[in-house]
Amino acid sequence: VNGETGELYNVTQPFSFYFFDLDTGDNGRLTEAIELCGILDYKTSFELYGINTTVAVREIESESHLSCIEFTATKYGTGGNNPTFQQDIFAPNADSLRQFARESMLPYIVELRLPGGTTSFKISYSITAAKDPGTSGRNFLFTGRTVQNEEIYYPCPPTLPPSLPPSAPPSPPPPLPPPPSPPPP
Repeated sequence: VNGETGELYNVTQPFSFYFFDLDTGDNGRLTEAIELCGILDYKTSFELYGINTTVAVREIESESHLSCIEFTATKYGTGGNNPTFQQDIFAPNADSLRQFARESMLPYIVELRLPGGTTSFKISYSITAAKDPGTSGRNFLFTGRTVQNEEIYYPCPPTLPPSLPPSAPPSPPPPLPPPPSPPPP
């Protein structure tokens, strides 16, 4: 949304939107799923990197007559396999990524390709019930990309260490001595 005018932003070219870490909790509980309609295409980790996916894909009927797809987690995961940085996931090929990313992050990824001219899209996110009410919760990770050029790959630079706290201002100069007393008359 344009912050000044309130108008919706129109993404004029097709673009990709990614979901990460679609997984389940213990014993298949807290299973995450997303559903959306009107996409151009999708890719799982298999199409993106040749790595077997843990996400089940199902075409579903919709009242809108648009092509709708549901993506459902099929494998247990914890916060330990959540990507932290862009370079954890995005690379021209899987060999460019760390082994941990290839084995523990990529199988849980889905890329959605949306058409140009899009000003909005609706995604339904669901999670199955926990064993005990009030104990559920999952991380919901996503990002979008509009410019893709896999021939040029620039990994993100490493995170810089925190900067030092500002130093204290310099001490004021010592007070001036009092002016000399006038000589006695």
